[in-house]
Amino acid sequence: MEKADLSRVQRATLRGLERPEVQAAFNQAFKGKKPDEVRVVAQQLAVGGVQRLSTGDLRRRAELMLEFTGRASATTCGQWARGQAGRDDMVGMIAQLDSVALDAWVDLGMRATVAEVHQKPAAFPGTQADVSRVFERLPTAMTKAEAERFRAVAVAFERASPEDACWFGRQLYVAALALKPNERDHALRTLAWLETQPN
Repeated sequence: MEKADLSRVQRATLRGLERPEVQAAFNQAFKGKKPDEVRVVAQQLAVGGVQRLSTGDLRRRAELMLEFTGRASATTCGQWARGQAGRDDMVGMIAQLDSVALDAWVDLGMRATVAEVHQKPAAFPGTQADVSRVFERLPTAMTKAEAERFRAVAVAFERASPEDACWFGRQLYVAALALKPNERDHALRTLAWLETQPN
């Protein structure tokens, strides 16, 4: 990770923290905590709150993820797809967004954090039935070749190459965004729920 990348993300974060509702939520969540504890709790809140975002926010979030993972190396993108990208990797990818997109990404993270602090709105109560429904629907938004590759990578994901893992992770969102509105929104909510589950 370049220092310039970190500086860009830090500046965007500081801009996001200027909103009164964000400051109030952060004061409530982090009162009495040490700096190292704050970093851990902040990450947990942001991740947990993703499943509380509106469907409009989840669509924008998916678009931004496709934008920054599309510029990443296969190795880094593959780690992202496996849920194993470290903080430096994520900062390096996010920092490639332009200023407007970077502010939008940070804003979504702030909204997720505030929602998780207040426990509102209710989190999506995802189940394995939702996951099965999504994985049945996603191939319908792909070409025949894409659907075949998607299923092949899915059944052997642990052994997939970084290139295949990256492609698969991105294809989840490419296909989800291409579904009809009701199915699209359900798919994005389910994918957000999956992000909050232990690996």
